[in-house]
Amino acid sequence: MLEINSIEVNDLIEKELLDKYYSNIERIRALKEKERELIKEIEIKNYKNKKEMNEIEKENRNIELMIENILLATDKSKVTVYDSDITLNKKYKISARPNKKDKLIQYIKEYDLPIATWLKYEYDREDLIRYLKSSEYNESHHSLTKEIESFVTLKEERSISINKINDTNIL
Repeated sequence: MLEINSIEVNDLIEKELLDKYYSNIERIRALKEKERELIKEIEIKNYKNKKEMNEIEKENRNIELMIENILLATDKSKVTVYDSDITLNKKYKISARPNKKDKLIQYIKEYDLPIATWLKYEYDREDLIRYLKSSEYNESHHSLTKEIESFVTLKEERSISINKINDTNIL
């Protein structure tokens, strides 16, 4: 291999080439710094947007609760007001207390209640909800109601839907 001394290497590598190389490194550093600043700005704006969205959603939820309370107080489930259809939705959820599932199933079978049961640890939640909402359940004046209530937790979840009549494309 031929030995090339530093004078010959200096003759082969032009100064402008090295200057361009170092200039590119500096440009890359500057662009990376600018990228970090832009990312930080975006994160700050994103945080502010999310905070504002949360505040608006909270305000809307408060409005929904006010309307829901008005519908409950007036015993209405659906109304049309100022070109808006407002519907109060009620959904019932039931769950057997974990340590009382077997007793609940046994009790349902023993009293031959109109609730379908199957398997060892399951019961038909919808049938049970229907039964607990039925007049048969509500009109009974014996220990049956208190006994079932001791086995289960019945929750009523309410929500409200508000839709403009003229605008069907609302998200």
